[in-house]
Amino acid sequence: MTTTNWIMVGALLLAPLLAVRVQKVLESYREKRNRRKQIFQTLMASRAVRLSFEHVRALNMIDLEFYGQSVFGIKQKSKKDAEVIDAWRPYRRHLQQEVPDEDFKTWTNEKDNRFRDLLFAMSCALGYEFEKAELESGAYHPDAHFYQDLSTRSIIQNLDKVLRGKAAVNVIAWDGHREPPQSSEGDTRQAEGIEIPSTDSESGEDNPGADTGSGT
Repeated sequence: MTTTNWIMVGALLLAPLLAVRVQKVLESYREKRNRRKQIFQTLMASRAVRLSFEHVRALNMIDLEFYGQSVFGIKQKSKKDAEVIDAWRPYRRHLQQEVPDEDFKTWTNEKDNRFRDLLFAMSCALGYEFEKAELESGAYHPDAHFYQDLSTRSIIQNLDKVLRGKAAVNVIAWDGHREPPQSSEGDTRQAEGIEIPSTDSESGEDNPGADTGSGT
């Protein structure tokens, strides 16, 4: 056999192996791009509620998914990937700072700017065409969600005070049919008290006026 024949035979033998390898590389690229898009979509969807679990989890995945990509065993990092990491790391350090109350407004403004820069870098890496102003002002957060979060936070804070012994819980017996009695000043054991109405209608104790349902 001539050299040309040997080359043709080798090409026939190696072609299926190369095709499989190329297919795996393409699949890996698509999967990684989908994971990156998922991170970006999560950050965009939750940019008005940045304390949510989904938002924090997406931030923590940036280092892993935008670190670079391996092609035929060679680690490669594009310029756009590097820009994402360069935008994320100072934003992460900024979030971890302890901020005095008097500097909170300035810190918040800087935080918003750094987060906008991060979203912009990610959008460029993924091929989206967003303006920075659009990324900053495009979020929608209903007032009802704000007040719900505020109420939940207040409940947690008050419960924490009770569990640590810094607030009292005043339990008032009430049958549910009359106006609940008002606690006197002497009933409050601490300056901060939380009143929780309760009923004793099931047992009938301390409630002689309650209807026991025994009539025929």
